[in-house]
Amino acid sequence: MSTIQQVYNTFILACAEYEKYAFDGQELYSNGARSGTIMFDKNMRDMVVEYSFMKLFLRWEDFLEKVFVKYCLDFEGVNGNKLTRYVNPRDESHAYEMIRGNSSYPDWTNAEKIMKTATDFFQGGGSFSKLRLQSTHINDTKTIRNALSHMSINSQQKFESLVRNHHGHYPLNTSPADFLIMIDRRSTATPITYFHHYVATLKFLATEIVNP
Repeated sequence: MSTIQQVYNTFILACAEYEKYAFDGQELYSNGARSGTIMFDKNMRDMVVEYSFMKLFLRWEDFLEKVFVKYCLDFEGVNGNKLTRYVNPRDESHAYEMIRGNSSYPDWTNAEKIMKTATDFFQGGGSFSKLRLQSTHINDTKTIRNALSHMSINSQQKFESLVRNHHGHYPLNTSPADFLIMIDRRSTATPITYFHHYVATLKFLATEIVNP
């Protein structure tokens, strides 16, 4: 059975992998890469960047679930500390069923729900209370994920609002990939893309969660 350290290491490696795919996709497009008559065009760039972001988001959900279950089973965090538990499941399957409750599956996309659930399982919500530090950015990643996975007016409107809030306006027909490779205007040091910003945010939160 893997440790919390191993789950964390896997997530951090995935962050680097998917960020590199997104960067490489943008580079190929910017440099007009081609193979024979095949041009690496904007559609290809968008597919690479957006797929990379979707995989990153799925890895984040997987990380949260696995670490939550392991803390339920009294595993140590990376720093050797444990959470004070209110539960004592028999094994991973039992822990998962307890977390799921009456729902079809646990919702790892909503920071507020995760923190509320954590208060039922751990004293003070354990290190999952740290999600509050970046809950707005977590919600941003969910908005982008929804814009990619749900072809609904509501998802598109929320995405357009996100772009306006961060970029000042919504350029016509901006795709999620367009936004993710934009430079984050809020960065005061080295310019970074929004993709990098969200990767850095999730890595920061993952580190906080595994070091209670």
